[in-house]
Amino acid sequence: MEQEKKPVERAKWKKQILAYLYDFIEQPSVSDSDAEHLGAEWLQETLKKQPYFQVQPDFCGSYEIPGDYRKRSIVYGLVKGVTGTATGQPERTLILTGHYDVVGIEEYGALKPLAFQVEKLTEAMKDAQLDEESRADLESGEWLFGRGTADMKGGLCAGLAVLGQVGEEILEGTFNGQVNVLFMAVPDEESYSAGMRGAAGLLQNLRKKYNLIYECLLCLEPNSRDQAGQKQSVYIGSVGKCMPVALVQGLKAHVGTCFQGINAVSVLSRFLLKTEVSPQFADVYKGEMCVPPTWLYLKDQKELYDVSLPYRACGYINMLQFDTTPEQVMEQLKAMAQEAFVDVIGAMQASCREIAQKAGQQPDLSRIPRVDRCRVLEFSQLQALCREKDETGFAAYYEKQYEEIRRKIQSGEWNYPQATVEMMKRVLDFADLTEPVMILGFAPPFYPAFHSDRLPGKTGAGSTYFEKLQSVAIQAGTRLQRYHYFTGISDLSYCGSCAEYDHTKYYDNTPLWGDLYRVDFEGISALNIPSILFGPWGKNLHQRTERVHIKSLTEETPETLWAFINTL
Repeated sequence: MEQEKKPVERAKWKKQILAYLYDFIEQPSVSDSDAEHLGAEWLQETLKKQPYFQVQPDFCGSYEIPGDYRKRSIVYGLVKGVTGTATGQPERTLILTGHYDVVGIEEYGALKPLAFQVEKLTEAMKDAQLDEESRADLESGEWLFGRGTADMKGGLCAGLAVLGQVGEEILEGTFNGQVNVLFMAVPDEESYSAGMRGAAGLLQNLRKKYNLIYECLLCLEPNSRDQAGQKQSVYIGSVGKCMPVALVQGLKAHVGTCFQGINAVSVLSRFLLKTEVSPQFADVYKGEMCVPPTWLYLKDQKELYDVSLPYRACGYINMLQFDTTPEQVMEQLKAMAQEAFVDVIGAMQASCREIAQKAGQQPDLSRIPRVDRCRVLEFSQLQALCREKDETGFAAYYEKQYEEIRRKIQSGEWNYPQATVEMMKRVLDFADLTEPVMILGFAPPFYPAFHSDRLPGKTGAGSTYFEKLQSVAIQAGTRLQRYHYFTGISDLSYCGSCAEYDHTKYYDNTPLWGDLYRVDFEGISALNIPSILFGPWGKNLHQRTERVHIKSLTEETPETLWAFINTL
């Protein structure tokens, strides 16, 4: 019976997934834009049309993210394959999830009007300049091009089709699975992950309302394959990320008396050299390496030209982790920051000696600032100094600055890192420190490191579910290769907490923490769902040649999902 049924399902899925994809892609739901809500609206209407939700309309809906100034929503649909247990035990539930936002389309150039039209863009690509691999894929006829085809509306469409199939079989009484299936689509993954950060509240609400226990989560992000296109990379964990911010205040001096000052750019540059791609910060786990830190921004804070040393300079660093905590990052950076001051002053002294020797004079090192005058402070320590100076006045000042920065962010004038730097500068102004100082803090976003095998009380769960997935994928024609950590950053970070540490070291040093940005650490820890990144084969994400493999999307992925559901 099963052997006769499978080709029918395959043909049905392919037609359904492609219909979903072409329509979904046409919704230009660019991340952190006014059009992002179009993706949510399309998903809600699509779910409502599925036969199961026509019968059970209360099992699908949307959840507005608390405090989100764009009022974006998480869209969900729960198909109940478990009708309840006599003992009142929670109902086992599989989550299929992903994000409905996409990145912008600037790189498409003259093809921008077609970026959200899959068939027309794929045809137009024939006359475009393409690299050799993209040209070969286009001519093969096995790939579909377009913004979001791979990242990640394709995966969501496969999930929708499988959800619909499960629902129909439940209505017919032919479903053989032993789990519920919860489809959940979130916004903002491409920006600050407001959707998945807010999902903890929705998941806890649904768990309580329907007596659910979350067995496993599959994030339907696109996967890559080896060069031969045979083995598909699947991840049971996701790298953590924090973004340290450094604000340096030097000593201002005329360039003619530069030895009497401290150049803030010089200090920050030394700090950069100590941290840039430093192996000290590169975590390793079972042979997998974490990418070392790299700076995303560095700039002096001069607004006008003059012939004085730069008084202030700032920058921020992208830092990824498997195990290192924000507290450990802060302690390491503070030591390096102090070394940067020592190096700069040491270099000034050496230069002064060499110049004096060339002139046949004795060097006057007394003019050079002393290193013991230079300070390194965490942002929380700077705040403490401000409170000591005037607690009531500082509270009012901080609230005023926070509200002004909120308006700048919500108008799109500033992003989170820019706003973080500005808040640090304003608090430093209030403190009225005149000595050289480096202030260290964190800018959003923050992604905790996550690994399904390392969840408290669920050791090895990720590998167990991967083995189930691997087994059924082979039957669907796909060979999977397990990796521990996805190093491209993903929403898996908010599916559970793998290690206990003092979160206050992060949020006390994050100037925007509060209404503008927060992570529900407690809610995330209460979830602790074994999670896997598995989706269709995609290439060149975020590029104009972004594409998804048709067979992987319409046959292999849905068949694997379907079989996986039936193994649980």
